[in-house]
Amino acid sequence: MNSRKKNFYSWSFLLIIALIGLHYIGLLAPIENSIAFVLRPVSSGLHSLSTSIARTYLNFSTKKNLINEVDRLVIEYNLLKKENQRLKLLEEENSELKSLLNYSKQKEGRAIFSNIISKPRTLSYSGAGVIIDKGIKDGIIEGLAVVNSSGMLLGKIVKVSNNISEVCLITEKDCEFAVMGENSHQTSGITIGELNLITKMNYIPQTETINLMDTIITSGLESTVPPGIIVGRVIQIFQKSNDVWKSAIIEPSSDINKASIVSIILP
Repeated sequence: MNSRKKNFYSWSFLLIIALIGLHYIGLLAPIENSIAFVLRPVSSGLHSLSTSIARTYLNFSTKKNLINEVDRLVIEYNLLKKENQRLKLLEEENSELKSLLNYSKQKEGRAIFSNIISKPRTLSYSGAGVIIDKGIKDGIIEGLAVVNSSGMLLGKIVKVSNNISEVCLITEKDCEFAVMGENSHQTSGITIGELNLITKMNYIPQTETINLMDTIITSGLESTVPPGIIVGRVIQIFQKSNDVWKSAIIEPSSDINKASIVSIILP
């Protein structure tokens, strides 16, 4: 058995040497060319397949990188958007505070700044309109007028505790103010809120004059509310010849949704 294996290996070795020799002297060239011609389509197909696989992998890798890059850019965009909103809010608060400081100078310090810490959630809310972070310890009492950064009337203090106070808005049904027209006639009346949207001026004497777009201000007849605070302007007038009084709808000049800091006006 071992002798056969040795003979096989010997003849195989000699055959390989012979083939190498024939290759170098060119006698195998016709056979080699024929084999190459036959295998050429297979070789070309294998090359195309390997190229296609490489291209597919490259496209997949590129697509994956692009998806990762898009995800990263989306995260950065959201962070920048959040930061921009924060800076915008700070800018609005700074502008509001500057306006309040100017208003306080005009009032010769007779104003107390306060932050709004709670607002009504719905228009049908029946309690106090807002809650502020100033109370008895800060010198706040019931009935004081509350204005926005432009000095426009928002409402009045209706309940006070040691550290916080509740404010009713001029658009609430139980929030009343003694007012008058900022005109030569100084038409007087009392405002009360309606539907938490508008303010109605009642008890206007039939003999007094009031016109559309007239500015309405506080009259000063209340001991806790100084005169001259702007309430709003007249947008509708109700008048009947046989009634003792006439009334008007007042569009408020203030907007609680845009306020975050307020001033409480001391008498």
